[in-house]
This record gives sequence, C-alpha cells and structure tokens, in this order.
Amino acid sequence: MKTKGIVRLAFIVGALTLTVATVSNAQRMQRMRMSPEERAKVLADSLALDSTQTAQVVTIFKDQQDAMQKIRDDNQGDFEAMRGAMTDLRKKTDDKIMAILNDTQKAKYQEMMNSRPMGRTRGPRGGGGN
Repeated sequence: MKTKGIVRLAFIVGALTLTVATVSNAQRMQRMRMSPEERAKVLADSLALDSTQTAQVVTIFKDQQDAMQKIRDDNQGDFEAMRGAMTDLRKKTDDKIMAILNDTQKAKYQEMMNSRPMGRTRGPRGGGGN
C-alpha cells in the first residue's frame, strides 16, 4: 500500500516538474521571438529611454539579430562554437547599449543583465562564474 502511494507521489511530482519546465521554456522562447522593435520597447519602458535612444536600441537589436543568424548559419551543428560566438555577441550588444545610456539607466541595465539566467551563471557580470 505504501509503495503505491510513493509511486503515485513520484508520478505527480514528475508531472508537475515537467509542466513547470514546459511553461518556463515557452516563456523563454516567447522572449527570443520578439522582434527588435518589441525588445527595444521593453527596454525603453524599463529604462525610460527617450526616442533617440529607443531608435538606437532598435538598430543595435537588428544588428544583433542579423549577426545571430550568421552565427547559426556558420556553425551548424557545432554548438560549442555557436555558444561562444553568441556569448561574445551578447557582450558586444550589451556594451553598445551601455554606451547610449545615462548613468541612472546604466545602473538599472546592469541590474537587468545580472538577473538574466546567463548573467547569473557566467562571467564576472553575474557574480557567479565557472
């Protein structure tokens, strides 16, 4: 009798874990599919960007999108090379964005970068590191 209860509990926990992982992945994929304009709007709202800064961020995100596609095309199947190139691209994008921000916006953007999943686990920005 206890074994059936344990198996049932394990099944329920597994199903809940799978559900949470699926929802989390769907949300991450939703953010990844945002257009450069949508991503810029989110950043503009979060950082109180003016119209000039917002236009510059759109351009930066469009350039990043093009570069990401090139990385995918150039490194098909080589996920390690792709990961390294994407990490470098993300840093370059962050640096370009930081260059157009005022001091208050820079501090808030730094907080945002530190809260990104990749920011928490990699490199000096995330306070973590490998």
